[in-house]
This record gives sequence, structure tokens and C-alpha cells, in this order.
Amino acid sequence: MGDYSTESLAAAAANVASILPPTPVVYSSWLSQQLDAQVYLKLETLHESRAFKMRGAVNFLKSHATRHGALPRVVLTASGGSHGISVALAACVPPPRRGRWRRRRVLFARTSGRAC
Repeated sequence: MGDYSTESLAAAAANVASILPPTPVVYSSWLSQQLDAQVYLKLETLHESRAFKMRGAVNFLKSHATRHGALPRVVLTASGGSHGISVALAACVPPPRRGRWRRRRVLFARTSGRAC
């Protein structure tokens, strides 16, 4: 079972915040009206992978690096869906100072099938 302590959740939030920008929360008047409730949507679809799974992938890889002193040398995913795309992108996330160059490599890798 996972560790869901306050400390582990704070560490996960810090891992994710250091790589991914925050996504907005927006009020949905239509859904609120349809459901007779106040409905807000967290727009995780704005991540490059179009999925909230990007947060989990980033957290896993950063946690691995913290525990083992380095990122895994190889990261494989057998999923071609949003999970696989999120893991592949998270494995290629650059340090902030090299973002533009590395982003081009990630986009090239995604469209050409080559490794990051």
C-alpha cells in the first residue's frame, strides 16, 4: 500500500510543482446548473500529455531519483494511451534552464518514434 501521510503528500506536491505548471480550476455554470450544485473543473488536460497521469509519472521519477541518487537509466512503458504518453514525457522532462531545447527533442521523439 502507498504512503499517504501528510509528509509524503507534501513531498509529492513539491516534486510535481518543480516540473509542471499549475493547472487552472474553472467554474462550470452549465454543469452547475445541470447538477444543481457548484461544479468546478480542474483542467489537467492542459498538460502536454492531456492527462492528470502526468503528475503521477513526474512524482514517481523524481521520488526514484531522490531515493537512488539518480533517475533510472532506462524508462519503458507498454501503454500507448495517456499513461504511456505521460510516463514517456515525464522521463524526458528537462531541467528548467534547458527547457526549450529539450522540449523540441521530446516533440521530435513523440512524432518520430525515436528515444528522447
